[in-house]
Amino acid sequence: MAANAANEDPVKALDYSNEALELAQRANHPASIGNTYFNQGLLYKQRNDERHALDCFIHSLKIREQAGNTESAAFSNIEIGNIFARRKDFNKALEYYNKTLTVWDEVRNYQGASMAYTQIGQVFYEQGTIGKALNAFENALEYSIQLEDFKSAAAITNKMGSIHAKTDNPEQALVAYRQSLNFHQQIKDIAGVAKAYNSITEVIITEAKTDPDYYEEARENADRALSLWESLGDPLQIATTKKNIGKILLGQDKTQEGYAQLEASQAIIQQLGTAPKVDELYAEIANAYAEAGNFETAFSVHKTYAQYHDSLFNKAKATAIHDLETRYTSEFETEQKSRAIEKLTLANQVQRSRQYAALAVILLGGILMSVLFFSYRRKQKDNQLLAEQKDIISQQSAEIQMQNDQLEDNNAKLDDLNQKLIAEMGERESIEKASFERNHFLATLSHEMRTPMNAILGMTHLLLSENPTQEQLTHLETLHFSANSLTTLIHDVLDFSKIESGKITFEKKEFSLTEQLKKITNDFRVPLDNRNLKLILETDEFTPEMIRGDAKRLRQIISNLLSISINNTRSGGVELHTEVLHTEDQEVTLGFTISDTGLGFNMKKLEAMFNNFSPANYDQNSLLRTSGLGLTIAKRLVELQDGTLSVDSIPGEGNTFTISMKFLSAEPEAELAPSEVAPVDYSYLKNKNILIVEDNKINQLVVAKILKKYNIKTSVANHGKEALQIMEQENFDLVLMDIQMPVMDGYQATSEIRRMPDSRKSTIPIIALTASAFVTEKEKAVLFGMNDHVGKPFTPDQLMAKIHACMPEASSENNRM
Repeated sequence: MAANAANEDPVKALDYSNEALELAQRANHPASIGNTYFNQGLLYKQRNDERHALDCFIHSLKIREQAGNTESAAFSNIEIGNIFARRKDFNKALEYYNKTLTVWDEVRNYQGASMAYTQIGQVFYEQGTIGKALNAFENALEYSIQLEDFKSAAAITNKMGSIHAKTDNPEQALVAYRQSLNFHQQIKDIAGVAKAYNSITEVIITEAKTDPDYYEEARENADRALSLWESLGDPLQIATTKKNIGKILLGQDKTQEGYAQLEASQAIIQQLGTAPKVDELYAEIANAYAEAGNFETAFSVHKTYAQYHDSLFNKAKATAIHDLETRYTSEFETEQKSRAIEKLTLANQVQRSRQYAALAVILLGGILMSVLFFSYRRKQKDNQLLAEQKDIISQQSAEIQMQNDQLEDNNAKLDDLNQKLIAEMGERESIEKASFERNHFLATLSHEMRTPMNAILGMTHLLLSENPTQEQLTHLETLHFSANSLTTLIHDVLDFSKIESGKITFEKKEFSLTEQLKKITNDFRVPLDNRNLKLILETDEFTPEMIRGDAKRLRQIISNLLSISINNTRSGGVELHTEVLHTEDQEVTLGFTISDTGLGFNMKKLEAMFNNFSPANYDQNSLLRTSGLGLTIAKRLVELQDGTLSVDSIPGEGNTFTISMKFLSAEPEAELAPSEVAPVDYSYLKNKNILIVEDNKINQLVVAKILKKYNIKTSVANHGKEALQIMEQENFDLVLMDIQMPVMDGYQATSEIRRMPDSRKSTIPIIALTASAFVTEKEKAVLFGMNDHVGKPFTPDQLMAKIHACMPEASSENNRM
């Protein structure tokens, strides 16, 4: 009843709600009491009466917590957080949002968790803590995708795009807006699709100021947006899109056409009066004229903007005054009811007083004389007591004054502490921002290094497969080892950043321990031969062949430690010993010991390097100068998997690294020797036609040569737009798509391919080729319609395995088997 009345008469709705609360309290039903307080809070919130809304939400929270109804309490928490957020009390808002998030995580309510993360992200954004805001929005997006709640996902990615655009990060802004476009398309939200096209257009226009080639891509997106807005009949958005088209034409030196679009935009919004966003559009049109050098028209439009802005300000001020009147009217009515109840109570008391008055008069008459008789004698005693009480009051006043002075001193100290706390919070925010920027820089730097490394490794693989002479073979193997070492260093730098930010993850997959150890020892064959050293591998007879864990991280740990031992050993050799330390149920604890006959380390420097890698610990003359980062990462990776890593070094005798790590036993039926796995037959790929979309000429050559070995036909496109033109003229069996390219990147090209009317082309397998180090790259590739992902640098075997997995013929063969 209260809910229905709320839409018609909020006051009546509150009356109904108060009746419901009284009935629930009489029945002593906590759930109903909590729900009624919560609904009252919503009614007060609707009336902009935040004070009473907050009181009701807090009451509902206490009652729901006492009743053990944690999920209902979470809803109270988030509403309390919303009120504090509106008041700009961000710390309190975050406190209640985090309480809500804890509950949703415990009960696995992903919808609630997504909502909480979204609110948290908004608070961090309003505080200016951009890194934390983006992290919160990414968590919200992850939950929305798991729930297939693409409407929420579209809103979240749109917000992320807006943040990236405002913080001058156009690359990530485009990624987010294109994700938003994809989500809006999935839910067939035409207005959302059109808005996404507008946002993408505006970001590309900004980029086109430094590279005019982008204007063409911006125009294509703007035309799509205009077509959709015209079908929806939204004049404000049509005007906005025409403004964008005008800016594009002016950027292409098509002055008269550009002015015509700006004038058309202005003509539309003149009909809209004081509608929201009209003043902002006037300002953007004025800026467009100013950028084109037409300052007279810019000044004229800016004057119109000022008039509309003042008009909208007055309208907003009137609305705000009305909201305040509504709020205070609500508070006045509540206070008025309270006073009415007090008056009724007082009247009842007066009535009772009158009943006793008559009896009191009779009794007073009888004792009046006796009171007068004793009054004189008591008066003397009262005067004496009064003098004593004055002395006591004087003493208490002096004590109070002392306490007030002390309180003022404490307040002054508290102010100093608050200033220091504010300064410390500013420093922490600067550190967090610097850390966020550093991680982004490392990821970007990795991309720039991975692309040439892919070319180096690819060409080395090709040369090794072309029957080189013995001398050439030696040189190529050395080159291959050095390139792999550099690639490992790139991974180490990024892993160090991931470990610091807590974003590293570990797999739990079955693998052959023996096979992995053999691969590790083979990797170091070149440096061992160069130093004339021996590497002895010993395995305990009880060590299982197959285990479950992260094979890649195990190889990284052991390889880093072997590299240290080999680099610091001049003669003798290195031993790698494996043994079973403990077994329990399905868990097995393995020990790995790496010992060498090197010179040994200075233990103080080694311990410093063990605990943290920093420039202060880096000694250019130390034997560890090439291995400090690898040692730090090995230790962190072991500890993050609940293992231990220790080192024992004796100067002049050598070093011993001892590792203890837990793994899961593999299922018995999965224990197959690696040699029993049949090699893949790629003969069915003969004469297949694959399109290589890659802007790097050397990588084009490397991939084409790899595929040629399997008699695969290839065509090359230098960017996404060229790939679309080639696909319109020719059919292909698969596309290898680079991500970052000029003119049109791999994401947008994939989206356009998936919209092609020819089903053979729109469903073609697409594999992403990326050198990016961002952990979300694979998820983004899937969101934009790609079938798989391979990171640069890659080996020929890795590339062929990905192609095999995506080919329909391979899937049919597997089904028959």
